[in-house]
Amino acid sequence: QESVSFVEDFRLTYKDRVLYGVDTGAIEKSPVLFIHGSPGRWDGWEDYFKNEFLRNAFRLIAVDRPGFGFSDYGKTQRSLPEQVHQMAQVFSRIPEGQKVIVVGHSLGGPLAAKMAILYPEKVKGIVLVAGSADPAEEFTRWIQYPANWPLIRNIIPPAAKVSNQEIMSFKQYLEAMQLEWETIEVPVVIIHGTDDPLVPVENGDFMAGKLTNSVWVDYQKLEGVNHFIVWEYPELIEEAIFKIDDFLP
Repeated sequence: QESVSFVEDFRLTYKDRVLYGVDTGAIEKSPVLFIHGSPGRWDGWEDYFKNEFLRNAFRLIAVDRPGFGFSDYGKTQRSLPEQVHQMAQVFSRIPEGQKVIVVGHSLGGPLAAKMAILYPEKVKGIVLVAGSADPAEEFTRWIQYPANWPLIRNIIPPAAKVSNQEIMSFKQYLEAMQLEWETIEVPVVIIHGTDDPLVPVENGDFMAGKLTNSVWVDYQKLEGVNHFIVWEYPELIEEAIFKIDDFLP
């Protein structure tokens, strides 16, 4: 299997936090930023970096979200906007005038959307894959409460602790975002499976209904498909990236 030795890694600081990421470094190509879900790490996107067709066409960048991987592992960032501001430090690596296509999976979906809301001048378009965006579909499962008790929290893996804490916090931020979706004007591709047991397809319907001012929305509702589209249907995400890059208003 081909290695990912062709990527360079980087660390960026925001306030007191460290953001770790990898970058193919091809500054002349259109940049694509990949944001993983919860839990996860940048290498959930590793096969995309090994895809020669994609790598030849784009500059590929992925980050470990705050609290995961090498981005202050185990240190939760509960605020959705703060996570976005931290990940937006990546824009400092992008040449002036270039815009980024942002791809977000699962909890990374609303983060990609929030990036388009907070940094519209930097984002070319977004791909929302099985995005958990509808606050009505966010509910705290009973197991999450004891998992947050200090005694239990100290014995579960740090990534599980971070995932639990951020998921418990994010509903309030998704509620606050509800009126902001209509400020997104860039092209959007939504890809969601009808049989997603983790993030129900109602989330896809929610996003499609809220994006009233986007110049173009392509909602791909996949019959019988589950949550793991990133790994099972990578060609759909690759195609979405090219569609946005080629889009002419």
